[in-house]
Amino acid sequence: GWSGKQYRASYVGSLVSDVHYAMRFGGIAIDPRSHLRLVYQANPIAFLVEQAGGRAVDGMGRILAREPYTLHERLPLFAGSSQDVEELLSYGDVREVGDFIDDAIY
Repeated sequence: GWSGKQYRASYVGSLVSDVHYAMRFGGIAIDPRSHLRLVYQANPIAFLVEQAGGRAVDGMGRILAREPYTLHERLPLFAGSSQDVEELLSYGDVREVGDFIDDAIY
């Protein structure tokens, strides 16, 4: 990456523990599939990450800037340090291919 720091892959399978690990040791927690619910899962995690000085995006933009258009709207989540998330976004659209996300809201 830009920082030159080498990361090791760590995947517990629990989003909460993956985000905790990324915030504690650096890096990024990635869930590229559109299955996290914005209101109940992605927003609370994004809020905590941003309060800790990190950044949480859905692959295109900031999660906390999104207004839900349905109660159970689903989206991917990329959360971690601001620098790591910025580098990830520099690669373009990083969402999983075939996922439906309403790009009109951006």
